[in-house]
Amino acid sequence: MRAFDAGIRMTSLSLAFAFISFVPAVGQRVPSEAKSPKQVVEEFVRRDLGGERLTEKGRSTLSGFFAQQSQPQKDEKIVLVSPEYDLTQAEGSSDRAKFHVLFRQFYGKLDSALNFEPALDSASNGVPIKRGILSSFALIRVGKHGESEPLRQEKTNVDADTEWKIDGSQPPICISLTTAGRYLSEISMADRDPTRRNNASRTLAMLRKKNK
Repeated sequence: MRAFDAGIRMTSLSLAFAFISFVPAVGQRVPSEAKSPKQVVEEFVRRDLGGERLTEKGRSTLSGFFAQQSQPQKDEKIVLVSPEYDLTQAEGSSDRAKFHVLFRQFYGKLDSALNFEPALDSASNGVPIKRGILSSFALIRVGKHGESEPLRQEKTNVDADTEWKIDGSQPPICISLTTAGRYLSEISMADRDPTRRNNASRTLAMLRKKNK
């Protein structure tokens, strides 16, 4: 009976040791693969179209895409565009890149009071204006540990120690019509300023006509 009990204890200790030895392996952090400059632009544009920079929390979060801390200008107008766009790379090197984002439709802008300024269909001379709008992004490779300047190519292990960031100040907020509709609907019902509520309701009605 004692030999049987001893066998159980030995088996239990072996299992416990195996479990303890296995836990650190499971908890080990797997290094995440750094995003390419194209992926950085695509993710920023996607999240911006969804309206993340319309809130203070979202603006703070998306500021992490930029090499220098910045915020959209307070009086900057919100740009209304289509969610469909064409992305092309204009420049590229080991530590710099540039991309052009051509939104296929440009509908107009919203000012701080939520008045809608429709995009012009033609210039003053009557020449039709293309409906799209172009936005450009310059990117640099920066250090993950607080370095804000482009790293020199001779630095070792560059890929592991760096990531791509958008260079320069933040561009105007660009949102889709769907996002604009949701945003204006919330403002029209909940904003404390009656002027903004009325403007939001009027602009929302105008955008619904465009979206038909």
